Amino acid sequence: MLTLLGVAMLLCACSDRAGSGKTSLRVHAFYYPWWGTPETDGEYRHWNHEIMGDVDRPHRYRGGDDIGADFFPADGCYSSNDSVTVDRHMRQMSDAGVGVVTVSWWGRDTFEDRAVKGILNAAERYDLKVNFHLEPYAGRTVMSIRKDIAYLHEAYGRHAALYRDSGDRHLPLFYVYDSYKIDIAQWRRLLGRKGNLTIRGTDLDARIIGLWVEQADTLFLERAGFDGAYTYFASDAFSYGSVPDNWRTMARWAEAHDMLFVPCVGPGYADLRVRPWNRGNQRSRDGGAYFDRMFAAALEIDPDVIGLTSFNEWHEGTQIEPAQPYRTDAFTYQDYQPRDPEYYLERTRFWVDRLMGKPTPSDDRPLSSFVSRLKQSKTHLAVGARLRVREQPHERFTAGGPRALIDGVLGTSNYRDGSWVGVRGSDLAAVVQFPKPTQVRSVTVRFLENSDAWIVSPDDVQIGLAQDGLPIELYARANDSAVFEGREGIGIRTVTIHPMIDDVRIVTVSARKRSADKGQDSRLTWLFIDEVVVE
Repeated sequence: MLTLLGVAMLLCACSDRAGSGKTSLRVHAFYYPWWGTPETDGEYRHWNHEIMGDVDRPHRYRGGDDIGADFFPADGCYSSNDSVTVDRHMRQMSDAGVGVVTVSWWGRDTFEDRAVKGILNAAERYDLKVNFHLEPYAGRTVMSIRKDIAYLHEAYGRHAALYRDSGDRHLPLFYVYDSYKIDIAQWRRLLGRKGNLTIRGTDLDARIIGLWVEQADTLFLERAGFDGAYTYFASDAFSYGSVPDNWRTMARWAEAHDMLFVPCVGPGYADLRVRPWNRGNQRSRDGGAYFDRMFAAALEIDPDVIGLTSFNEWHEGTQIEPAQPYRTDAFTYQDYQPRDPEYYLERTRFWVDRLMGKPTPSDDRPLSSFVSRLKQSKTHLAVGARLRVREQPHERFTAGGPRALIDGVLGTSNYRDGSWVGVRGSDLAAVVQFPKPTQVRSVTVRFLENSDAWIVSPDDVQIGLAQDGLPIELYARANDSAVFEGREGIGIRTVTIHPMIDDVRIVTVSARKRSADKGQDSRLTWLFIDEVVVE
């Protein structure tokens, strides 16, 4: 049996890094290159955003430690023209599985445009592709949009990192924000095959994706000549398009009209620093559960592309970029605790792996069943914490990697439901490490038992806790005290302790596989675990 000291050594010896590092061109992350600092750009840009709208007390933030955002970046204020910063962002997106960087673009020779070359070069180093989010700058018309497309084609069209679709013509793709502000007749001049400004069949042809806001936008999208629609908004119910329950209907309509449908997922929404009047649209991250619900809903309809809102739109609090706890005398910023600063990057990797089939729920259990169980799951304290394991899952039963042990998704008595981590011929040891001292009221560990499939529950389970700076202390050693639910030979065995301990930094779990039953080879029996639930 692995001792608690041996378990603790896993903090240095093992890694749970999810995924293979591969990216998916089906995931497009909205990226904002409008940030500036005095060191790089001569002034703060956007960090010093003003309060928007008709407010009683207009205010512009200073930048530095006083920024126009409800969260504070883990790396502090940065510049979109700083090569080290841009390289870090591209690496983070690549590690998270994002394949396409959708750059917010505000016109030729703007601050954002001047950052594009550096983004393309960095993206190429990490095997990422780049496309553009055409923003509603002052005076935008279909004539100016045609000129924009021509400029982007000429300036960046030959770059290896520019995104092109997989069709015969390998066309670039442009998202158009607030596309509804230009009427159908004008769009047909650009997107209709007989329009006097048409790009169709020319060297400027591209996939043009309009914003789907209201249910009635179907008429606009079809008649204007768009190639698809995206939902963008990360605030559920802000618009018809941002309601995940509407996505299946929207996807069916798009398919019937030979259009691309891009549902957009986000981790939450918080913009009160710049829109203090907008409380009705705030959406709590709910410890990561909000992000899970949106991503799961997108995967359930299996779209060709999923939009991610966003990598770094800090003003609206939709970023997955790492954030840190931070406070000044005047304001305390939100953060991701008790999750790690990198939690949303890691959680994106989790969902991209499922999108890429690494793995999805088993072939005999549809994704809708997985989504249903996810919606019923309760986020607990260990979701998003650091995790180390001694044994990597067997390739047949990975559940997406070791992080399935703390993903908040509970398995059923069906060992093929895609939620169980299986190890074969060995014991199991895991360490959960919190980013800050945490009060722990209970720890529950769940194991599967199925004698027909040679899956045995553990003979002995040890659960240990360590407070900050103190050695691990064994709080429970459980075997016969475990609770079994199910029928004979098939069911779920749970081990629970109630330590009621403050300032916990580490929870350890070690499980010794039970001796094989008569006629079984212990080298071939399985130990299945789906979750370490910490509350």
